Amino acid sequence: MKETLSNIREHLQKEGFVYLCRWAYRRVRDKWYERRLGIDTHGFIQWDDLGEDPDSVDYEPIEYTYLNVILDRCNIQAEQDTFIDYGAGKGRPVIHAARRPFKKVIGVELSSDLCAVANQNVENAKSKLACQDVEIVNMDATRFQVPDDASVIFFYNPFTGHLLESVAERIRESLERAPRKLTIAYVYPHWKQSDFFADFDWLTKRDELPGDPLEKCKVSFYESVVDVFTSAREQQSAAATCTPLGGALPSGDIPVDPVPAEAATL
Repeated sequence: MKETLSNIREHLQKEGFVYLCRWAYRRVRDKWYERRLGIDTHGFIQWDDLGEDPDSVDYEPIEYTYLNVILDRCNIQAEQDTFIDYGAGKGRPVIHAARRPFKKVIGVELSSDLCAVANQNVENAKSKLACQDVEIVNMDATRFQVPDDASVIFFYNPFTGHLLESVAERIRESLERAPRKLTIAYVYPHWKQSDFFADFDWLTKRDELPGDPLEKCKVSFYESVVDVFTSAREQQSAAATCTPLGGALPSGDIPVDPVPAEAATL
């Protein structure tokens, strides 16, 4: 209760009365929505309570209003798309995504404590989910092998730096194995001038949402450039069919030096 009153005073002083009303309305609506589902994903946890890597980010769940807008922009194909949420926390995006007709929904989270809460939340909401194939994976995101049918990947600013670089590499590796259309929805702080995925040649920016005054963040939507990966596979296939200079010839084609005429008369 003290924390709530402190937040109200802080928002009133910094942002004004109108902002405070909108902030309070969203909080009340989120609480009501979660009560209907029988879950609780609220709270704030500092990054150093979740791990030791300074590239980790505090846990604070995205508001449902903003999450709805993001999912609406992902162009979901019913019973075909697989959704992955990095830094799943207590499971809010995972559960909300599973209320849509995804084929599978996966949440990747390092903290075993948060995973336990997320799993309980998923179990509580199970009867209200459109997608019943929901998995919470408790592991380091940099070691998580992206499934080759993953098609929608969500980041709510879960980590930065080398952690994000490693995860991006895991995504690229999956696309190399199975070239396909893949959408990335990346939510990042509004004070950043550019987002992390802007410079990858295997992604193209499809859409973006302006900064939300309550969330204090922006969203960029990227799609994989399938031609980058299909062209690479074609080049590798062509190279594999060529006989390298000085390489072995196929069996049965071993050349035989002609016998000199003089030797043949001996």
